[in-house]
Amino acid sequence: MKKFSFRLERLLHLKQSAEDQRAKQLANSMQAAAAVEERAAESARRKGQGEKQVSDIRSAGLPAGVLQIAEMALRAVRGKSDHDARDYRTAQAHVAGEEARFHEARKERLSLERLREKQEDTWLQDARRYEQTEIDEIAARMKPPSHRGDQ
Repeated sequence: MKKFSFRLERLLHLKQSAEDQRAKQLANSMQAAAAVEERAAESARRKGQGEKQVSDIRSAGLPAGVLQIAEMALRAVRGKSDHDARDYRTAQAHVAGEEARFHEARKERLSLERLREKQEDTWLQDARRYEQTEIDEIAARMKPPSHRGDQ
């Protein structure tokens, strides 16, 4: 009997390559999102510091010019913090999209692998039946003929 051959083996390799590519893209996306998250956290920390400084200036009764400068700086820090927070949400959405594409690629590959396994199982069953038939034929040829007329 012929050796097992999966006709979609090339497609399976392509699906594996596509999954590997998606995994790399997902890893890159997660790495970028982590960097954006750090930047957003740092901006939020600076925003908190700025708000505390403005509060301290107000309670200390410093001149209005100092308070005005501190509030302008705080507005800039808030803007940066809001921008970084939006960037982080965008990065998270990108990661979610990459995860979905990765899982779809994995699903496609796994379905082809299951098909391959089923076809191989069917081939193995056919091969066993063929071998059993061959063994039965050999055994039938080796069995001596019965002599009913010798009584």
